[in-house]
Amino acid sequence: MTKSGKDKNSQEPNKSSNKFGANRKVTHLYLNDKYLPGINSLNGYIHLTVLYLHNNCIKNLQNLNNLSNLQALYLQHNKIKKIENLEGLVKLQRLYLGHNEINVVENLENLRNLDELHIEKQNLTGGEQLCFDPRTMHYLSNCIGILNVSQNNMTTIQMLLPLKYLRVLNASNNNITQLANITDTLQHLIYLREANFCGNPVSKQHRYRETIIGKSNSLKTLDRKDITDITRSFIKRFEIEKSNFESKDITNVPSNIADFVKSYPLSLQKAVSNFMLKPIKSSESTGLLNNSNGAYVPGKVKNSYQIKDTSNIGRISQDRTNTGHILPATFSGTNFKRPPLLRKKKTQCRTTNLSSLPNLL
Repeated sequence: MTKSGKDKNSQEPNKSSNKFGANRKVTHLYLNDKYLPGINSLNGYIHLTVLYLHNNCIKNLQNLNNLSNLQALYLQHNKIKKIENLEGLVKLQRLYLGHNEINVVENLENLRNLDELHIEKQNLTGGEQLCFDPRTMHYLSNCIGILNVSQNNMTTIQMLLPLKYLRVLNASNNNITQLANITDTLQHLIYLREANFCGNPVSKQHRYRETIIGKSNSLKTLDRKDITDITRSFIKRFEIEKSNFESKDITNVPSNIADFVKSYPLSLQKAVSNFMLKPIKSSESTGLLNNSNGAYVPGKVKNSYQIKDTSNIGRISQDRTNTGHILPATFSGTNFKRPPLLRKKKTQCRTTNLSSLPNLL
């Protein structure tokens, strides 16, 4: 390391750096925090592997196609609006494009070795969200392992389905509301080890964490919290039992019980009471005895009732006429018998002759 703290193979461009071959041994080039409005020609840096261009005012990507050995490109915190002119970076592994004004992830078809793509927090206006070109996602499906798309107003992650080798996904602070949208996608990402959905509305739903763990077989960390084997085993077993319970057929009980009994065998149908098969039709005014099935049907509640024949009722107090109930029709008449508990036993009074008592005074 030099006194400036930089690698001896690192260099900042000077007046003589534009000559071809003058800086052939430079591998790291620091052009960050220079307020650069654009990217100057870098033809002399044929062995450049890392290029720092962050914290500038760059609007267009240019003069980068000749950097065929470049492996890491830092372009965050600029004013880039479109991804372009990167076809020659065939060895690029890490691309940092966060905090720009990019609306569509595109023109990355030739970056077959790209492992990390950081495109978080794009300064989009009018509530726009980050989009992905299907062709680009198809060509990146065999290489992308780390993806950061946080804070981009995204409402879905289904466009990430082609990224079958994705290991780390940061989709925090977006507008994802559907839990099924996450679980359906994670089931196809079999190599995913770490995922972050903090700050999305979906993270506040009931059993959000348990549902994602139950649907994913590879996740080790969710929202910066580790997933233990005991937790995964318990949730998996719970999901299996829940699915087995929901798959059981539930018998639909017909509304008419008579139709339900007709499904029984003939011998069993005969054993069923007619009381269950025939609905009871009663009068609403008085309690009547249904002679067809021998069931007593009470009528409406009245404030009082009158006893037609009180000759054999006995000493039933007339104060009980306002109890609010109706006597059955069969209870009125001369055949009424007092219940045994209501009968009063005749008691004999013993009389004593006071004259036979001794004079105690």
